[in-house]
Amino acid sequence: MAAKELTQRVSDGWVRGPRLEDAVATPGRPLTRREQEVAELVALGSTNREIAQKLFISARTAEYHVEQVRNKLGFHSRSQIAAWAARDYNGAATRDALPGTIAASPVIERRAGREQRRLVAVGLVAALISTAATAYLITRPSPSMPAPLEAVAQIDMNSGQVVGAVTTDTRGSGLAIGNGSLWEIGYSNGTLLRIDPRTRAVIGHYGVPGNAPPVGVAAGPDAVWVTTAYGDDSLRRLDPRTDQWQQPISISSGLAGIAYGADAVWVADKANNVVWQIQPTNGLVSARIPVGEGPEGIVVGAGGVWVANAVAGTVSRIDPVSATVTATIDVGSVPSSIAAGENAVWVVSEGTSRLVRIDSMTNAVVDVPFGNGPSSVTAFGQAVWVAEGDSGRVSRVDPQSLEAVASVYAPGAVDGIAADSRSVWVTAHVVPTPAVAGSTSPRGGSLRVALPTWNPSELANSAAQADALDPQIGGGSLDSNEILRCCLVRTLTSHIGDSYRNGGAELRPDLAVKLPEVSADGLTWTFRIRPGIFYAPPMQHTEITSSDFVRSLQRDARIAVSTTFTVIQGFDAYARGNGNPGSISGLETPNRYTLQVHLSRVAGDLPYRFALPESAPIPPSPIDPSAQFGAATGHDSGYGPFLVASGPYMIAGSPQLDFSRPAAQQQPAGGFQLAHKLVLVRNPSWRQATDPLRPAYAGQMQFTMGLSDD
Repeated sequence: MAAKELTQRVSDGWVRGPRLEDAVATPGRPLTRREQEVAELVALGSTNREIAQKLFISARTAEYHVEQVRNKLGFHSRSQIAAWAARDYNGAATRDALPGTIAASPVIERRAGREQRRLVAVGLVAALISTAATAYLITRPSPSMPAPLEAVAQIDMNSGQVVGAVTTDTRGSGLAIGNGSLWEIGYSNGTLLRIDPRTRAVIGHYGVPGNAPPVGVAAGPDAVWVTTAYGDDSLRRLDPRTDQWQQPISISSGLAGIAYGADAVWVADKANNVVWQIQPTNGLVSARIPVGEGPEGIVVGAGGVWVANAVAGTVSRIDPVSATVTATIDVGSVPSSIAAGENAVWVVSEGTSRLVRIDSMTNAVVDVPFGNGPSSVTAFGQAVWVAEGDSGRVSRVDPQSLEAVASVYAPGAVDGIAADSRSVWVTAHVVPTPAVAGSTSPRGGSLRVALPTWNPSELANSAAQADALDPQIGGGSLDSNEILRCCLVRTLTSHIGDSYRNGGAELRPDLAVKLPEVSADGLTWTFRIRPGIFYAPPMQHTEITSSDFVRSLQRDARIAVSTTFTVIQGFDAYARGNGNPGSISGLETPNRYTLQVHLSRVAGDLPYRFALPESAPIPPSPIDPSAQFGAATGHDSGYGPFLVASGPYMIAGSPQLDFSRPAAQQQPAGGFQLAHKLVLVRNPSWRQATDPLRPAYAGQMQFTMGLSDD
C-alpha cells in the first residue's frame, strides 16, 4: 500500500486517508522566530504543554502560537504543520520555503539525544488523528456536549464582587474601553462586539474584514482599532458613529498588541520587532521604532509607551514625544500581559507565575511570585487587577506589597481584562464537563490503520524501538503520545480529543476528582483521586491509588532522566541517587486517594504537566510491593509491551502477562510486536461513567506498521 494513499477500514467501510504531499504544501506567509520555534517543536511531537515548558511560556500562549502558525501556513491540522517543519529537522527546508523567516534559534538547534526521535510520525498522525472517521471513532466528544457559555463579567471596583455579566456568542480574547462602550474581539470567530456597560447588552456585532483573526483592540475618540494576525491589511479601524469599517492600513504582516494614547495609535509588530506610531486622523505612519524581540503587549501611560517583548523577556520604554526607546528593562521572565497605572507599569508572566512592578520614575523592577498562571493585568490609577486565566480568579493587588488583597472568581476562564473608574471587566469562557456518550452513538467494529515506515516514529520505525509506548522512557512521538492518551493510560488531568475550538485545549480532571488545590504560596498542590478505578487485566483487582503516581514519577526521574518534574522537591536528588533516597521527598500520600506535591519553586503550570503520559500510574509489583517502579521494575529498556492499561483499551494479550515472575522471565503481550503490529482491545475494567473524556467508540483497533512507499 502506498504511503500517498493511506486507507482505513472501519467496520465494513473504507475511508481514504490524507495524502502525505498534501501535508507538506508550501505556505505563503512568513513566520516570526517564535512561531518558527513552535512549528519545529510540533514536528518534534511536542504537545502544547511541552512547547510551553521548553520556551518558558504558558500552555495557553503555546496554543495561541500553534493556531497562528496553522493560520499563516494555510493548514487545517497540526500534522500538516509537523510534516512541513519535519522536512528538515534543522529548519533548512523551512527557511527555504518561507523567504524572510528568521533562522531557527539555538533553543531548537540544541535538541539532541532522545528528543530527536520525537519527530512526528506523519503517516500515523495523518491516518489516526486528522481523518474524520478515526477522530470520530476514537476521540470525538459526545454530540450531546453543550456549547461553552461565553460572557463578559463585570466586577465592582470597590466591593470586588461580580455584579453582572453580558452573555455573548463568541469567546472573547481581548477587551478595550472607549467611546462610552466596551469592545471585545473574538479570535476564534473573527468578531468585534460593542457592549453597553450601563445596560450590559451587546449593541453591535461586527465581523472583522479579511481572513485573519483579530489579535488586538484599542479604542480612541474617533475610531476603534483592531490588529489582525497576518496579511498586508492587518490594521483595521471601525467608525463607531457609522458602524462602518474604514479602509485598512497596510504596514506589516505579523501585528500583535495595539494601544491608543498620547494622541497616537501604537502598534506592536512582532514580525519585524518594531512599534509603529500611527496618526489617528489619517492613518499615516509617524515613526517606526525598533524594540526588543517579539513585541506583543503594549500600553500607554505612566509617562511613556511600554512594550512587552515576549521573546526577549524585556520591556521597552518609548518616549511618546521623540518616538525613541529610552530604556530596555529586563523583567526576568516571558511577559504575558502589560498595564500602566499611576506611577507604575505592571507585567505578569503566566508561564512562570510572576508579577512585576516597574517604577515609572526610576525603571526599577520588583518581581514576586503571584498565584498560578497569571495571564492578564489591568490598572486604573492606583487600582491593579490580575487575572489567572485558567482558574478564572481575579485579584486586586496592593501596589506596595504586590500581594492579593481581595479575590473573586469569574464565571469561567479569563482571556481578556480591562478597567474603568467603576468596574473591572473580564471575558469568561465556561467549558462544561463533557457528557457521557449517548446510546445513539455508533459503537463497535474494528478500526484498521496501515502505517508506512517512518523512522522518526516510535511505532512505525524501520528498526524496532524497545521503548515504544513506554509512558516514561519512550521518545514521546506524537503517534505514541496520542495512543497513550486516548486509549491506554489515564492521568490525573487530561484533555478531550478535539480541536481547541471545541474545548480540546482545556485542562480537565481525569483520574483526579477535580483540578488540584494549591496553597497560598503556590508551592503545595493537592490532588484528590477518584476511588473505585481499577487497572486492566491481569491487574483488574488492583485499584489505582496515590502511590501509583509516586512510582511513575520515580521511574520518570531515575530511569527516564526526565526534566518535566524537576520543580518537585527532591526530584533531581532522586534522579541522581544523591544520598540514596528511597523516594522523591516532595511527594506525599496522606491516604490512598490523596497526592500532595511540594515544589521547590512556583510552577503555575503543574496541573498541565500531570496531563503528560509520563505521569500515568504504575501498579505495584505483585512479588515486591515495595519495588520503587512497581510492575515496570526490570523493564528499563521498554515497558510498552508489558504496559498495564488504565484507559478504555489494553494491548491484546495483556491478561496473559505474568508479573509474578521476574522481569527477565515475563513474556510481552502478544498484541504488540515492535515495528510490525499493535492490536488494542477493550479494557473490561474501564467504565464510561467514570471517564467522560474518552468516548471509545471502536470495539478494537489494529495498526499494521512497516509498509513501503511503493
